[in-house]
Amino acid sequence: MLSAVADHAGNDSALIPRIATGFGAGMGFSDGLCGALCGGIMALGMLTGRDEPGQQQEKERSYQLTKRLIEEFQRKVGSRNCSDLLGFNLSEDPEGERYEAEDCGGRICRPAAGEACALVVQIATEAGLL
Repeated sequence: MLSAVADHAGNDSALIPRIATGFGAGMGFSDGLCGALCGGIMALGMLTGRDEPGQQQEKERSYQLTKRLIEEFQRKVGSRNCSDLLGFNLSEDPEGERYEAEDCGGRICRPAAGEACALVVQIATEAGLL
C-alpha cells in the first residue's frame, strides 16, 4: 500500500517497505488496525507530514486527511480493525491455517487494501497532493 503510493509520487526510498513491515496483520498480530489502513495513513503522512518538529500546519493537515481516510475506510469496508474484518484474531492463528483455509487474503485483505489505496489516491488528489 505505502510502496504503491510512494512509487506513484516518485519516492523510491529503500526504507519504505522496511518501515511498513510491522504494520501488517493487524499491526504485527496484535489485534489492531488493518495493515492496509496503516499503510494508507503512512502514505498520507509521506505526502503531507512535517519534516521537523514545530511544523504545525503540516501536522494539522496530515491529521485532517488521516481522519478522513479512517472514517471513509471504516464506512466502506465495515471496520478499521483487522480482527473485526477477518472475524477472528490473527494471534489465535499463528500458523495461518484458518487465514488460508478461509481465503482471507483473497476475500478480505486484498479488497481492503484496494479500497485503502483508492481512498488515499482520491483524498490526495482532492487535496492537490497527487
